[in-house]
Amino acid sequence: MILAAQAVLLSSAEAEPVIATTNVRHLGLFAKAAEWDEIN
Repeated sequence: MILAAQAVLLSSAEAEPVIATTNVRHLGLFAKAAEWDEIN
């Protein structure tokens, strides 16, 4: 939850942080998340 909160706080109009994780279903509820090995 702390990681998702930090991503939300860092979000702005120009950029949206992506959380790299293996648990996209859980963290994706709170912030943009993607499988760590699929991020380019």
